[in-house]
Amino acid sequence: MPANGKKNLRLGMGRSKGAGNVATPDIRERARQLVEDPVYCLSVKARILEGNVPLEIMLHHYAYGKPRETVALEGGVTINVVKPW
Repeated sequence: MPANGKKNLRLGMGRSKGAGNVATPDIRERARQLVEDPVYCLSVKARILEGNVPLEIMLHHYAYGKPRETVALEGGVTINVVKPW
């Protein structure tokens, strides 16, 4: 027990380590329903041409997952360790 005599409670710290995100399957399904709707498919081209795409991108990420982002590094890397003393 900590010095103040209270247990270390993680109030307001989100879900516990290893717990799955319960809302994700429902949100994913609803996003897919919206993205695959015929009316949505007909109107999406106009919105993209107008430049209103942030919402479209987010809905596709919710529906199908965000693609993995990778960074290619070229050349060598030198690491200098500086001692504080």
